[in-house]
Amino acid sequence: MRQEAIYARQSVDKKDSVSIEAQIEQCRALAKTQEPLVFQDKGFSGKNTERPDLKRLFEAIRAGRISTVYVYKLDRISRNIVDFNQLYQTMEAYGTEFVSVNEKFDTSSVMGRAMMQIIAVFAQMERETIQQRVKDNYYYRITDGRWAGGPAPYGYKNARTENNVPTLKPVPEELNLVRAAFSLYDGTAHLSLASLCTWLYNQGYRTRKGGKFVSCTLSRIMQNPVYVQADQKLYKYFQTKKIKFLNEQEEWDGSTSCCIVAKKKGNSSLSKYEDMKEQSVYLTNIPGIVPSHLYISVQSRLKKNEQFKRANSPSALEELAGKLKCASCGHTIKSYSQSTNMRPYLSCPGRATHKICGESYRKVNFETLQEQIGREIQGYLDSIEGRERQKQEENRKLETRKEELKKELDNLIALAAKGGLTAEVLQAAIEERQTEINGIELKVQMNTSAVDFLKVNLENNSELNFYHGPQEHIEYGLLLMEQKKELVKLLIEKITLHSDGAYEIEWSL
Repeated sequence: MRQEAIYARQSVDKKDSVSIEAQIEQCRALAKTQEPLVFQDKGFSGKNTERPDLKRLFEAIRAGRISTVYVYKLDRISRNIVDFNQLYQTMEAYGTEFVSVNEKFDTSSVMGRAMMQIIAVFAQMERETIQQRVKDNYYYRITDGRWAGGPAPYGYKNARTENNVPTLKPVPEELNLVRAAFSLYDGTAHLSLASLCTWLYNQGYRTRKGGKFVSCTLSRIMQNPVYVQADQKLYKYFQTKKIKFLNEQEEWDGSTSCCIVAKKKGNSSLSKYEDMKEQSVYLTNIPGIVPSHLYISVQSRLKKNEQFKRANSPSALEELAGKLKCASCGHTIKSYSQSTNMRPYLSCPGRATHKICGESYRKVNFETLQEQIGREIQGYLDSIEGRERQKQEENRKLETRKEELKKELDNLIALAAKGGLTAEVLQAAIEERQTEINGIELKVQMNTSAVDFLKVNLENNSELNFYHGPQEHIEYGLLLMEQKKELVKLLIEKITLHSDGAYEIEWSL
């Protein structure tokens, strides 16, 4: 005679989780017989089927002894849709019904089978994001400003507030060095990190071990926003770096500093800070000592010095140095000699050195090219506000499309509940629309941050201190060469040049 069975599982004992005993009692209340067989796995995860009593249950099913299996919730038997489908196919093959008490359905009805497929799809989606949620829990705990842990940065030592919340306690003599480093590095022309380290040493500033600071250590200190007043300007700066914010924008009022968590990829090279999308930033519970505009200006100079180390020789190509690319082979066009009238001759290394390119640029007049590109840069600067309006309109259309996709998701779930879709089709349709939604959100973010990026960099670049806001008109032709170089570096990704002098500009924004 076939019997009913109850299966219960609990991975760990938690106050907010339903115990195995409570699961069994809930199932007994719904069972049709007085003494159903009970199978239970305590201390086992639902991410796979390697559980002793689950195996015994299915041995009994294959032996034809089980008529119905009761569980408290679907995820008690499996959190993985592939595993669940295999288990359910076995139950179907041997005529065993499946009943979930919490979700209130059983597979003896059409609605029950449809609901089971829908819940299985979402159980799988939850399973795949569970690791991310555990990781996110760490971030949520630090949104109240507590120090995230680890060694205290230079200028502070680990401490606790009156409420026993982790914080940082200032070390005044060390913070004096931090203030001096930021101020001198930003305000002294041609000051190298090595020279700054020597000056600090001569003034009596020492590392925690009593030694002299080296350039890389001082650079890391000045990259750390834990010293900086976290206001709206700093928020917009980080927004352009694609970082993840753990606090709302309105909380960035300058009353505290902020801290970046999560490791960056690779070594500690400054260039690794170009894109912070793998990192997160949160507001601390300590005040900042460095103004945001000073921090942003220092980051610009640190970045410039890093690039200077890679290419530290002057170029006859002036502001266009490094930006001109051969249309044929992609190599960076250089100037190998000058004519008698001091006009640079352009040459492609792919032709002159590597012998892989047939393009010759000797007939291209560099001064004419420079003037043409200068006019395009002027037009680009004049259109900043127009592009902002264009991006806002594009964002409006994207948001409309996102709402349409959300409605489609709701309709898909409703259709599946009526038995109109299989689990596989439903999952594929959900993933397709969710992928498009994610793409839209990324595009909106990019549109929003592009103009902010330009404004923040124009307003805080020490070389562009003539710029005081979008209302100020910039005359590119009147700028000093160093200012032109900064603008070109900010605005232009590359310029593809053809041998006849034609070119295409790829803008950074």
